[in-house]
Amino acid sequence: MISSVLKVGLWCTGLIAGLVACSPRAQTVPILMLHRVADEASGDMWTLKTAEFERLLGELTHAGFHSVFADEIIWRGLGRKSPVSKPLILTFDDGDLSLLTTVEPILRRRGFKAMVYVSTANIADTPDHRIHAEGRDYLTWTEIRSLRAGGVFEFGAHGHRHIRADQLIDPDAEIRDCLAAFETLGGFRPTSYSYPFGVYTKPLVAVLRRAGFTTAVTCTERTARIAFGTKPLKLPRIWVRGVGPSLDGAEWIKGDSP
Repeated sequence: MISSVLKVGLWCTGLIAGLVACSPRAQTVPILMLHRVADEASGDMWTLKTAEFERLLGELTHAGFHSVFADEIIWRGLGRKSPVSKPLILTFDDGDLSLLTTVEPILRRRGFKAMVYVSTANIADTPDHRIHAEGRDYLTWTEIRSLRAGGVFEFGAHGHRHIRADQLIDPDAEIRDCLAAFETLGGFRPTSYSYPFGVYTKPLVAVLRRAGFTTAVTCTERTARIAFGTKPLKLPRIWVRGVGPSLDGAEWIKGDSP
């Protein structure tokens, strides 16, 4: 005779297997990592020329991709159907001013939307106090609120001070300061996170989960596969470089996304 404990174990195993079998099969979701777009190449790997950005969006449109915000893919991880047949996530790290001056008009004209991840210590309240660091100008909270209301961008967190996770002494304080800035100066609480330098640790992931973050992106370079049970706090991305290898001939662009 099978014990009651064993019966419960077998029932749970069968339930999980049934959920997996009934859920949609894994779906390829390219998550592109970009930083800055400019008319002239600057020579650094993270600045993409405007013409190349336009060409990339044209290729994505031709291939049938539709952009979504990060949290829109968690439905797939819960075993539900995605809102579009070939989802794609465009992400921009750091919050460069070119997102306002160059990227937003192009995305709006072409019908795309994107995630923007900002480190709150680099975001001033108004343009009069704009922060300039490492050769770039950053968005301000005034601009972030306006861009978010426009619907093309959703904003996520990129830490408070843009420090590697393995160098954080107090991950709780880092995320607490980050969220406080978003809520006080941005007027909203983000639910998606981008790990500075792509580095994550178990303590930081645990802090993000407790804080209510539902997705987080890394710098692990591969295409994301979203299925039942996917860990949404460790999503890989595809690097879009201003110099070096291009996306021409990339299999995820040419192939069908189931």
